[in-house]
Amino acid sequence: TPQQLTTAQVRRIRAECGGAWPRQLALLWAEFSMSVASASAALWLRELQTPARREEMLWRLLRLSSSSYFVLGRSDTGPLRVRIGTPWDWRQNFSLQHLDIAAAPAGQPKISWSAQLLERTSNSQRQVRGHIEIRWAHGRFSAVEAKIYLGTPHADVPGYFSLPAPRDETVSG
Repeated sequence: TPQQLTTAQVRRIRAECGGAWPRQLALLWAEFSMSVASASAALWLRELQTPARREEMLWRLLRLSSSSYFVLGRSDTGPLRVRIGTPWDWRQNFSLQHLDIAAAPAGQPKISWSAQLLERTSNSQRQVRGHIEIRWAHGRFSAVEAKIYLGTPHADVPGYFSLPAPRDETVSG
């Protein structure tokens, strides 16, 4: 089994493969990966039968919680200053129209998700999207894990409220 391989054996396999799976194994992995993604998406959809369950799932994907919190930082595109609203804030401003979930081809098993919603104040349609990668952790705590990725820029995510830039508060004197 893979768990019984020594570090030297794993290094040898990597060297022999040249950093990529041989074609035959790559095809088998792609098939396996899509199978896992399809089964996971189907299971997920079975659990999201009501509008309330779909809305709650979207809140989890967007990391909304019972208390507002702030995300402050900097990236190559500039500063990031966002208040992440609560489900109450979200419901005051938006209405979920549809949540799509589907398996997507990728290296790791991948499930794409997107939500269409109505912005209440402008009566305009909005969309937010992302994906989830299913991974197998290695080492002492070997387990299956999922990583959630947001594909919509933070400033455009429904329920994320941009904060104004701080004023220059230098004091003379």
